[in-house]
Amino acid sequence: MFLPANITSKLQPLDQGIIHTFKRFYRREVVKHTLTSLEENRSPEINVLLAMKFARKKWYLVSDVTVKNCFKKAGFWKSIDEQDLPGENDVEVGPSNEEWTKLVSHESNMLMPSFEDFVQIDDDVTTTGEQTNDDIAKNCVSTCIAGNDSEDEAHIPETEIKIIPLKLALNALETVRQYFDYAAVIDQAIFDKIYELEKSIENTKIESQTKLTVFFECK
Repeated sequence: MFLPANITSKLQPLDQGIIHTFKRFYRREVVKHTLTSLEENRSPEINVLLAMKFARKKWYLVSDVTVKNCFKKAGFWKSIDEQDLPGENDVEVGPSNEEWTKLVSHESNMLMPSFEDFVQIDDDVTTTGEQTNDDIAKNCVSTCIAGNDSEDEAHIPETEIKIIPLKLALNALETVRQYFDYAAVIDQAIFDKIYELEKSIENTKIESQTKLTVFFECK
């Protein structure tokens, strides 16, 4: 089936609100991280590893109802029942007005954008250019020939990862368990997850970490 050109944004469920909802969750986490860093007089830097952690954590907050509604909006709906799915408030997720005002007013010369402006700040950014098959082949060959001696790789900073002692990790879990005890939480599933984490920590053997560049070495 041939589809008209340039209509991905109309046919793809991700573009009907799933990506936007995820970005709101993610950027709310960025706001929270930045405010915490400023309060603790730390630089609010976000490296690739931290960004990956934010993304994984926030993706699971996008509800199944949001996903289903976006599939329906894109036309993927076979049910005889034409009733709308339950409403979803994911798209309204964001920092409180107090948090957002505190962040944007931190720089006296900064304009006062809305959180929605922040969410959509990269919507029109060009991320890739069109390449021919010859361009792709040349890039692959030149990259392989350059190997580990390329100037780009020579300037890649390595992030030092602090090794957490086993005892400290277990003590942290005990603190979490006490928090839920004092909060009078009766959901046993929460404590079961803590026990699972405790078992995983005790069975984990810490070895020297593999560098990211190892996975891209030419064979």
